Amino acid sequence: MEKWLICHNEVETYIRFAKFEEKINNYAGARQVLERAMVELGDDANDPDLFIFFAKFEERMKEPERARVVYKYALDHVTKSKAEELYKMYTR
Repeated sequence: MEKWLICHNEVETYIRFAKFEEKINNYAGARQVLERAMVELGDDANDPDLFIFFAKFEERMKEPERARVVYKYALDHVTKSKAEELYKMYTR
């Protein structure tokens, strides 16, 4: 998966990698991949899909405070035109 990530450094690749880690019950690894996406992608990480996946992951891990922080960060960094769904999920 690491080699695949190096070749295809995109949001979708990080999400797939995190799903794989979660599937094999490596929850810490999945969280690490998602945090890594935020650092390595820079401005490209400001994709609502990445933030939504990350927040839902935290909700599945029974970490509502972490999910709330992810949503707040996303609302601050995603353009207003793309943040509509994020806001709905945050208020839910």
